[in-house]
Amino acid sequence: MRWPREHGITLLEIPFYSPALNPIQNIWSLIKDKLSKYCPDLHLMKVPEHVVKNTIEEAITHC
Repeated sequence: MRWPREHGITLLEIPFYSPALNPIQNIWSLIKDKLSKYCPDLHLMKVPEHVVKNTIEEAITHC
């Protein structure tokens, strides 16, 4: 910490990043939890993309 001060460099304090304080992260966490309970094999689906999207839409609507 002394070196930057001696060389005229000002360090800025930034807050720690905490996902627990980010409301969007909390919402995505809840959505992923609900989806995994409603459709636990979703990540294993070997079907066209539109089928996966429809399944996710159905699961979100249900939840």
